[in-house]
Amino acid sequence: MNKQIIAGLALAGSLTVAPTAQALPLIDFGVGAGALTLEDDDDAAIAVNLRVDINIPATPFSVEGNYTQTLTDGEFDDLMGSMDYSGNMLSAFFVGESPTPAVKIRGKIGVAQSDFDFSPSAGGSFSQSSTNFAYGVGVSVSNWHFEWTRTKLDDDFEADLDYLSATLTF
Repeated sequence: MNKQIIAGLALAGSLTVAPTAQALPLIDFGVGAGALTLEDDDDAAIAVNLRVDINIPATPFSVEGNYTQTLTDGEFDDLMGSMDYSGNMLSAFFVGESPTPAVKIRGKIGVAQSDFDFSPSAGGSFSQSSTNFAYGVGVSVSNWHFEWTRTKLDDDFEADLDYLSATLTF
């Protein structure tokens, strides 16, 4: 229930700041959604994200900040059996975009702080928090950004955390 409230507030907040973003052409705000998966995932988690881009004037570069929150649990199998997971990520990236006018290719590198909860089918639960290198690629068409981003959950867990998303910027 709390995840749905967070998603609603995130959407309402992004719509509230949309007129401000147009008054400040160097800053873009965005809201998006996508599938968040762990390596060998059986069932992806559905997630929403809020995004702020600060464009560097007269260059194809920007600095991007993201907050991503799962709305539904994902599920994957490991040596302990089936396991549900949910969580959030806070990330910052340096982004480069091709200078083409209609369709832009994007690449980004940065860092992501993740905080995830796990519930094995055998019972119990545990949490994993980490800060790791992150990177991604994507395509921008008008105000839409379609991207794939990857980070590691943590060095001990050794699982890739992938986020495939569509984000609308204002």
